[in-house]
Amino acid sequence: MNRRTLLILILVIFNIGLDQFSKVQVREKIVPGSRTELIGPQLQLMNVENSGAFLSMGSDSRPAVKLIFLLIIPVIVLAIVLYYVVTNNMLDKKSIVGFSCIAGGGIANIYDRFMYGSVTDFLFMDFGGIFKTGVFNIADMSVTTGMVLILLSAVIKDSKGKKINLWILINFICLLAGVLGAIIGGRLGSFIFGYDGDIYSPTSVVAVGFMYGAYDLAKKRLRCYYIKKEF
Repeated sequence: MNRRTLLILILVIFNIGLDQFSKVQVREKIVPGSRTELIGPQLQLMNVENSGAFLSMGSDSRPAVKLIFLLIIPVIVLAIVLYYVVTNNMLDKKSIVGFSCIAGGGIANIYDRFMYGSVTDFLFMDFGGIFKTGVFNIADMSVTTGMVLILLSAVIKDSKGKKINLWILINFICLLAGVLGAIIGGRLGSFIFGYDGDIYSPTSVVAVGFMYGAYDLAKKRLRCYYIKKEF
């Protein structure tokens, strides 16, 4: 194992360990449903079991949908992320740390879903009015931090003045397009076919088709745009 791979492994384990330690403390010491103000109402501590995704999204979805979108797809995506960050020697430091944070945070939450059927969330921010978050945890913070670092790496030139890393930016946008496509496809499929919870139902097929189509279309369009821009 080389030094670079060891650094990635340490970062991933650190994010997983920090998240799991914090959740153990919350489960043992914080009464479920209670609220404790850490910094006034702006930052509150609580204990909420989230059966959905990031910031409780999709918590009311059917079990089969959760299995696909909260376990199967995330496992595949995280495997790809880990393979990419370990094998791609062209990544800069911000990208390496960013992808490692995303992998660590993602693995930590997937572990909870697999072991407990839900994820323990415990932090909530409220700045008044619409300026508030959902309840989140350390793993969510790791994923968010990683995404910010990757975007910064994509749009900011390094100290040597290297070109903007368009490859990372394009793939990040395409990933978001794929997620949006899956949501739209799922809604459309449910409207046309209904949904009975079967992962092989027409609705699931439509959702996966829209996800792949949106990802592929975005990638082709963005590549064509930047190729034309270069020439």
